Amino acid sequence: MISKSIVHLLAAFALLAGPGCNRIDLAGSGARPPADAQSVVLVTIDTLRADHVGAYGAETVATPTLDAIAAEGVRFETAITATPLTLPSHSTILTGIDPPDHGVRNNGTFRLGEEATTLAERFQTAGWATGAFVGSVVLKSRYGLDQGFDVYGEDVQGEKAAAGGFLERRASEVVDEARAWLAETEGPFFLWLHLYDPHMDYKAPPEFAARFPDRPYDAEIAYTDAEVGRLLAGLGTEGRLERTLVVVTSDHGESLGEHGETTHSTALYDAVLKVPLVMKGPGLPAGRVVPGVVRVKDIAPTVLAQVGLAALPEASGQDLTPRFTAETLAGETVAYSETLATLYDNGWAPLHSVRTDEWFYVRSPRAELYDVVRDPLQLDNLIETDPDRARPHHARLDGLVDAALSEEKNGTSLEVDDATRAQLNALGYAITAEPVAATGIDPKDGRQYLPILHSAIGAYEVGDVERAERLFLEVAEKLPGSGRSHSRLASIYYQEGRHRRALVHIELALSFDPRSALNHSIRGEVLLAMGQREEAAESYRRAIAADPKAPWSRVGKMWQALEAGDVAAAARHAAGAMADEPGNTGVFLRIAALWSEYGEYGRAVPVLEEAVSISPTSAFAHIRLAIEYARTGKPERALQEREKAGALATNGKLGTALGRAFAAAGEFERAEWQLGRVLAEHPNHTGARESLDRVHVWQAKRADAGQG
Repeated sequence: MISKSIVHLLAAFALLAGPGCNRIDLAGSGARPPADAQSVVLVTIDTLRADHVGAYGAETVATPTLDAIAAEGVRFETAITATPLTLPSHSTILTGIDPPDHGVRNNGTFRLGEEATTLAERFQTAGWATGAFVGSVVLKSRYGLDQGFDVYGEDVQGEKAAAGGFLERRASEVVDEARAWLAETEGPFFLWLHLYDPHMDYKAPPEFAARFPDRPYDAEIAYTDAEVGRLLAGLGTEGRLERTLVVVTSDHGESLGEHGETTHSTALYDAVLKVPLVMKGPGLPAGRVVPGVVRVKDIAPTVLAQVGLAALPEASGQDLTPRFTAETLAGETVAYSETLATLYDNGWAPLHSVRTDEWFYVRSPRAELYDVVRDPLQLDNLIETDPDRARPHHARLDGLVDAALSEEKNGTSLEVDDATRAQLNALGYAITAEPVAATGIDPKDGRQYLPILHSAIGAYEVGDVERAERLFLEVAEKLPGSGRSHSRLASIYYQEGRHRRALVHIELALSFDPRSALNHSIRGEVLLAMGQREEAAESYRRAIAADPKAPWSRVGKMWQALEAGDVAAAARHAAGAMADEPGNTGVFLRIAALWSEYGEYGRAVPVLEEAVSISPTSAFAHIRLAIEYARTGKPERALQEREKAGALATNGKLGTALGRAFAAAGEFERAEWQLGRVLAEHPNHTGARESLDRVHVWQAKRADAGQG
């Protein structure tokens, strides 16, 4: 790929050459936009499906802001997203490039490369002020979307959107931060606002929840729409809105039970692919409805054309201006979409689709073809019900998928090596010897097990370890390639002290997605507990290599510093990890564990106190804090935390650790009581039995010393 500096130089020469000279030089050093240059507000409302917006025909929703934009400007009837995944979709929106070409294929373990040129970079190099403010850690700057922004607001300190999900913050906080930036910004600007609220769990503010008591998803949408309205009203009051192009869209929609899916990421149908796309601004027609398929990758080219900037060199999206001015069509528009979360998260086959005005095709182990004119809900798979009619379209559309994947980065096949297969077989899981992409489970079949997985994650989050283990094992039995299940099982077995089994599961998780800094970090922690320090060091190095800026990688750097005896450096890395994801309890727990491992108990306590403050339902945080309180001579506080730990208070490993902590502080009666409670639940737990025997010996010695 051509470097950014070369692209900028070529663009400057092109402008000097004459044609297109009305466009602004994207790379001129110290460039200034013309006095009458437009500003741009791009709003992406996460998880917003088109048919839950009034302008798209929804009659019982409250979206007056989006409806007004459509009435005063342009509404695209059928806008199709590239993927029902937040990070890859936004990478497409900001670059005009489909996921196979920009290479970001899933949330969390991919990053938009520096070689990509973003919409923000184009504005920045042309002299616009650029600011972004995001509502979830899924779009943290370390994933590469900060390219070209003068300011990237990512201070997300809210709650998780759902058990096992990403941390989010309210739309009001995002809008407040954006308004503060705008108040300090002079001249034309490019503002990107990402609002995460419609993502599950659906927990709208009370006044909106009360308006939609049985429709929490619509309540979140109404609240978010109101916050967009507040932002635009502020611009209007300041007299800036009339010179501003406003574009509102979504990264993807939400399944609400259609096709066996209750959220998004594991299916490709209109519920998750058809998103709103409305825009208004100087020179745009009012009330124009544009029929036919358009794509979210067309947004960047259209925005640049509207403000007079040169096109992005790598973008495959098209300027949509002719569609709402001359009402011309440039032949058939093909919208490509995909989801690889099926592969990387669950070990299923990936899904790829193409959509035209007439047809929708999904490549999967059991391929699907729908006539969207006659069957808009995509219920009648013609490949199964009318194969003769489907055959010519099937072949042609499958060829379009091949074309979309012809130069893909980070490919879609998952080879299970012999060692991984042997581990799975040893654990009683059956897995094919062929690549998952070719023979993996069809997501249509796998989705039935997702409620079990979600229940398992929820049980794990609140410390119901026995139930979580049982459910994760059930998922892994049905879906041996479920990396998420194997990762959580590894954490459970690590906490239980069953380190060899933990190691097997974390290695399985890594075999399905070697990009995961989290899983490399977990492997390092397990190996450290097993005394395999060199192997642990290698795992931490791999975590750092996978994502140097991830909090889990910072934990690896913390361990490296502790190994080198540099406590000050370890503290810096720990602080950086906690600041990066201040609501991620898992990060805090691992940092506290390392402080304890190296005898820095006083440093572990405040980390755990912060963990229980941000996650008051985390049983793991409470039992770990109880252990540290007991160890540092605060027995009463230890007992208080123990009561909040639920079943973990008598967990084999953690309950025993609490008993030992009491004993280490000379609290032998409390230690005896605690270890007795563990043995009542686990009569054959060797560690608890041996610890209790030692306590009895210490008690006897103390009694003898007192008699003497």
